[in-house]
Amino acid sequence: LNTYAVHIGVTAGGSVSFFKKLLSFSLSGRLIYGFIRSEMKIEANGWEGNIRKKALGFAPIIGVNVRPMKKLNIGMRFEFQTNLKYTTTVIDGKDFGNTIVDGAEEKINFPALLGIGVEYKFIPKVFKVSLSFNMYFTKMADNANDVSTKIYGGYDDDYKNAYDISLGVEYHIFKQFAVSLGFQYVNNGGNENTYSNTEAELNYFSISTG
Repeated sequence: LNTYAVHIGVTAGGSVSFFKKLLSFSLSGRLIYGFIRSEMKIEANGWEGNIRKKALGFAPIIGVNVRPMKKLNIGMRFEFQTNLKYTTTVIDGKDFGNTIVDGAEEKINFPALLGIGVEYKFIPKVFKVSLSFNMYFTKMADNANDVSTKIYGGYDDDYKNAYDISLGVEYHIFKQFAVSLGFQYVNNGGNENTYSNTEAELNYFSISTG
């Protein structure tokens, strides 16, 4: 099995501020092109597969930023779900023993995302702390009951909503030299019904510094 996937995104938008930048709004859009190529072969029965999948999707992104006081900044954004419907093309008639249907369609959507971030400068230009939270509405983008091949007949990936929480601290020892420390916890929303024995995506906690 040899497979790879590429997603190319282009984002454009603008923003406007009010009350001396105490409040600002942004609106943008993102266009995503998805490409998947797979080649497979089973020597025992001579089955060969050579397929290409393509999809194109668009989603708007809205944002709000509030600065209620000089030391405090609060930002929020919402990314709408990007619907990607992949169309399968069988190359050179290699349909893996007549199990892959040319022209079959399959949903692999990018979930909507709600992000909230807070930054507080305890000592301006010296010490600040930031906290962020992202909720991925994976359950709404769940691709359950998709039917893309005759042999599999559909699947249920059984995702819950995913999320991550991050905390960062930055301290300027000198004007041009700062040290930082970050913590992050990620919950991918999967469970025992989501992954197989050969496919897994673990929840994790990470620490970074710089």
